[in-house]
Amino acid sequence: MNTDDIFQAIGTVDDTDSTTDDKLIDDMTITDPGADDYLCMFSMSQAYGSIAGADEGLTTFSIHEGGSVVTDSERDNEIEDSLDNTHLVALLGGKVTVGGATDDLEVFWQGNTVNARTGRNRTFIAIREAAPTFPIITDVDGDETWDDGDTGLVITGTDFIQWLDQ
Repeated sequence: MNTDDIFQAIGTVDDTDSTTDDKLIDDMTITDPGADDYLCMFSMSQAYGSIAGADEGLTTFSIHEGGSVVTDSERDNEIEDSLDNTHLVALLGGKVTVGGATDDLEVFWQGNTVNARTGRNRTFIAIREAAPTFPIITDVDGDETWDDGDTGLVITGTDFIQWLDQ
């Protein structure tokens, strides 16, 4: 895998919010990764300072691409009221297709109440799906040794091989 195909956003400064609207999590933007398919993964340590009652510690996370929510990317993370000030992990992931060369990937969150929630250390990673490649090899006189230098495939001897590039 080429390291140019791995993108990462890291946030280490607390992001505290109490909105019930969808909001970008601080530092969780991957800018212009390029049009392609990506495996995206997000993790964050999250806590509510005080939860007043049942069903008040629900946070919905989602991945956005090009300014829109990615279908089926929303995940709920619920912290019950007996766990005030307890840090729990929020996880999110999936395959995302970026449609435009300048479209960003982002992670958003929203609470179901105005209780303050804090996101601590967090990481958002996108890995470009590798396109299959097949080199063209032709060894007609049987005296070549070929090593692709990547997968460990070595061909020697009297083989005649032709692989078509895709």
